[in-house]
Amino acid sequence: MLGVNVHPPEMDRPVTSIGDPTASPNLDWTTRPQSWAARWSFDENRATPTPRGWLRRFAYLFVDQRYSAAVLLRLTQYHYDRRHLMRSRIAGRMNGVLNGIEANPRAQIGPGVIFHHHRVVIGGRTVIGRNAHLFTNVNFGLRAGGYPRLGDGVTVFANAVITGHVEIGDEAVVGPNSVVLGHVAARTVVAGSPAVPLRIRRPPLDPITQFGEPGSEQDPPSVGD
Repeated sequence: MLGVNVHPPEMDRPVTSIGDPTASPNLDWTTRPQSWAARWSFDENRATPTPRGWLRRFAYLFVDQRYSAAVLLRLTQYHYDRRHLMRSRIAGRMNGVLNGIEANPRAQIGPGVIFHHHRVVIGGRTVIGRNAHLFTNVNFGLRAGGYPRLGDGVTVFANAVITGHVEIGDEAVVGPNSVVLGHVAARTVVAGSPAVPLRIRRPPLDPITQFGEPGSEQDPPSVGD
């Protein structure tokens, strides 16, 4: 156990980052945009910049997969929270058709999420922290009455399945084709079916940089340091 509250957060309460508090700032954050305008830039970062001008923003819903997936997710949540259920369903359906993203509007997903590719399923009351990197065919789902909880800066590579009350700490990495059945400590790289720890990653220099690319980990200490 990582020593966090196992109960799903309420819709209107901030969520606290899980995992090792030394891995990344253990701060409260909101998982949902609070205004109509905020929906269009809630997940803005270097990998998913917000286009200038409203016309271009609307156009990017159809031509930029990363931006479209994030904005349509936030549109789904925004309307669901305000009981505009038909609008929420339309936005969610658009995300499924255009980007292959199927996300339950009750799920708590921190700002800065990056959908690197199509086909991501986020079920029920899944909790995902800030600056998550999600690749193709990733599935977060229900098992034994519970949903996954992910900390900040977690990377989940292609074809991974994470189900049940599984807690994944800050800046952990789930390798391709993995099936995660147990808790994962912060900054731990796991892979396999079932997933097992492979190594501990070094702290990232930049949370937006994809794991494995230059800058995704600090350089190891020099000999004699």
